[in-house]
Amino acid sequence: MNLLTKSAIIILLLFALRIIQSCSCPDNPHYFDFDLLTVSNLDNSRDYVRSNETDTMYSASVAFEMRIAGSRAFALNPKSNFSLGFTEATAMEECPIRFVPNQQITKITIRTLEAISSEIPENTDVTTLFLGLVPYTSSGYMYEPIENMYNRINQQSFYDNATATLQLFCKENIQYPKAQFEISVDLSDGRTLTAITNLIHLKPSF
Repeated sequence: MNLLTKSAIIILLLFALRIIQSCSCPDNPHYFDFDLLTVSNLDNSRDYVRSNETDTMYSASVAFEMRIAGSRAFALNPKSNFSLGFTEATAMEECPIRFVPNQQITKITIRTLEAISSEIPENTDVTTLFLGLVPYTSSGYMYEPIENMYNRINQQSFYDNATATLQLFCKENIQYPKAQFEISVDLSDGRTLTAITNLIHLKPSF
């Protein structure tokens, strides 16, 4: 094997090594703190759950989506670092960002801010009247009590989005014309995040 052939083989091997290294994603996580709780309305009156842009719901289809997020993690936008002489234009796809939470979600509490029946006045803990569902997962079609949801929403890693999402569905057919709830999330570091739903106007379900 002459010197020219050996040199060509070495160059090809180096080029292949660069391609392999440029396509591998780093596994360094970005740690974040849960510090933001938001709640939005859901439309649960049809075959599929969808976002509800209004504050009107059917009395037997009251539903919300809560998101527990790390707001400071949103500012992180690290790009894949393709070294060994490759430019960003060479990299066709970006690596996913892996976020790891510093806290676990230990408890979710739902409390009425409006009476929803003669037996359930305002300021009542109604957590047991709600079922939970974790969307966008293989088990996301399972409605379960809130107490069964913690092992689903406490993920070890979140990719590209430092947010735990849980959908909440009220089992009660609310007889009063309006409803509003306070949702609290206890974290493993002792903090509590709280959000209040919009005042919901209810139409009778038949």
